[in-house]
Amino acid sequence: SNLYGGSLQLDGNDYISYTRTNDGDFSGQNDYTIECWFNTDVHTTDCGLISNWDSGINRSILFGPNASNGAKLRFIFNTTGSGGWTDLATDETSQLGKWYHMAWVYDHSATRHYAYIDGILQGSATGTVYNNSTRL
Repeated sequence: SNLYGGSLQLDGNDYISYTRTNDGDFSGQNDYTIECWFNTDVHTTDCGLISNWDSGINRSILFGPNASNGAKLRFIFNTTGSGGWTDLATDETSQLGKWYHMAWVYDHSATRHYAYIDGILQGSATGTVYNNSTRL
């Protein structure tokens, strides 16, 4: 089993699907925080730890390490569903075998996104995330 206590081990080919209970879950109509702990043993191009990012015009949010960007930890959101995304690329390079805590916080009243790594604010930007219906 890949379940260890309260943790789940994924091998790079697995995913967990979140069934959206409300079309507005990540539409920017409410405050939300999405977070995870991770550690990796390989850098994969355009890897998404957590994403609501489909092909074509269903692109909303994505964050995780990105090998095509020097293994930098990235937070990306899209306001239109296709091109024109906002990339909060960080200076933090993902080191193999190291644990990280990543958190994405959205403040609806300020229409502002905040990107945190290990509790340290990495950057912020304004914009309403495109609301798509793909799985998270």
